[in-house]
Amino acid sequence: MSGDISMEQELTRIGVSLPENLLEKFDEIITKRGYSCRSEGIRDAIRSYIRYYAWMSEVEGERAGRSPWCMTTAERSCELAA
Repeated sequence: MSGDISMEQELTRIGVSLPENLLEKFDEIITKRGYSCRSEGIRDAIRSYIRYYAWMSEVEGERAGRSPWCMTTAERSCELAA
């Protein structure tokens, strides 16, 4: 993996559109984890996704089960609603 994902450098502002229920769940998590703002939680989530993707890219052979990172938006929405 190129670059160090843990080091904060120049920040770029982006816009993200999310369903309200997803944002509410995210806000609950960032509050429980003690983040001071959504941006910190989003950066942490993106870092986790990058590490997970790199790790899964190195796995060889068959994979069993399903990862939430590989689910479709509709599948994730159904699980969040449950």
